[in-house]
Amino acid sequence: MRVLFIVSAFNGLSQRAWCALRAAGHDVTVEFAIDDNTMIAGAHLTDPDIIICPYLKDRVPDRSTGRQRPAGPLPLRRGQGADHTA
Repeated sequence: MRVLFIVSAFNGLSQRAWCALRAAGHDVTVEFAIDDNTMIAGAHLTDPDIIICPYLKDRVPDRSTGRQRPAGPLPLRRGQGADHTA
């Protein structure tokens, strides 16, 4: 799966999630949420199947993808859809 990972900072939590997604075989691209144009360009260049934005301070612009998006954020809980060892 092509994953666009939009972050405000690539800190320990973001790096851990990035590593877990890559280890699960996903093609993960990291984009910093500098401004709307950067997020939109990142989405158009990577054509992701899903955009993940952990603890993002700003909303991802609606025009970042040409697809219908969910009505709101999808909360992820520990252990949901992944094999966790910690």
